Amino acid sequence: LNLSLRTEEGRIVGTAVHGWLEHIARDGVANWSVERLSTIQSRLQAFMLANGVPRQRTDICVGRALKALENCLRSTRGRWILAEHLDAACELALTGVIDGLPVHAVIDRTFIDENGERWVIDYKTSEPGDGEGVEDFLNRERERYRPQLMDYKMLTTLQNQQSTVRTALYFPLNDAWCEVV
Repeated sequence: LNLSLRTEEGRIVGTAVHGWLEHIARDGVANWSVERLSTIQSRLQAFMLANGVPRQRTDICVGRALKALENCLRSTRGRWILAEHLDAACELALTGVIDGLPVHAVIDRTFIDENGERWVIDYKTSEPGDGEGVEDFLNRERERYRPQLMDYKMLTTLQNQQSTVRTALYFPLNDAWCEVV
């Protein structure tokens, strides 16, 4: 069953994954293992039910959320995203004016890496459609979210006066990553 972010269940799973990725980053990714994820299963079930997932669908949605978190914790890239970094933040709210219009954004994860570059990373819990290759999927998602990430980049630059800001999408269900330029 391919739940898409475009469905209500997909949105709820995405919200749960975002919340737990934030929790893991704040707690310290070094304190989290794949095995530890079993301790949050009942909390995920309660979250799904509280947010309107039908009881007969909660196991599927919990499984999807756990798969995303597990992939992230098993991945070098996922652990790097969640690791301690200089000036790191999760769910960072920024407001500014772009092209004369007020823009409000919430950035999933941002930090300055070991090379002094600021990263702005947006998590997505979508995945390739049936028969769609990962590269085609990433190219489609890159184009779909480019305007959003360019706004994030502009807001981050205005806020931090950072010389280099790089933006990327991270898909924990596939441990897929694409930089958006």
